[in-house]
Amino acid sequence: SPAEQCYPQCQPDPRFHLLLSTQAPQEVAKLRMFMNYFERCQAAMPKGWLSLYRYCRDQNLNMAEWEGCSKELMPVDVVDVGIGFEDARGKGCIHADFANMMIGGGVLSGGCVQEEIRFSICPENLVALLLCPCMNDAESI
Repeated sequence: SPAEQCYPQCQPDPRFHLLLSTQAPQEVAKLRMFMNYFERCQAAMPKGWLSLYRYCRDQNLNMAEWEGCSKELMPVDVVDVGIGFEDARGKGCIHADFANMMIGGGVLSGGCVQEEIRFSICPENLVALLLCPCMNDAESI
């Protein structure tokens, strides 16, 4: 139908129509999380900002070159187990989405694994569906 074709295949569909047309328990749970988020926004607007970065590694590098690379990795700070960015002690932690070539995976269309759960817990990330086309094998967002 024309409604299903309004977004190119390389772009995640940011509409809620599939979530609203099902009674599957996991989809109802997502809708509840989204509603809770907007109710909290109505009570007090979130503070801070959302930054999206798209990175592309050199596509000419092969596995042998990666394995033989002698460059040092950048420093990484890791928080204690059980502390995430939802926790006040996790302030400054970043979101990482790595599960699907389409940002958000199937958060609005029936998926229910790591990526979809992350986007349901943090609905502010849904804006990425509007801004980030499909990633290729050498990209990350």
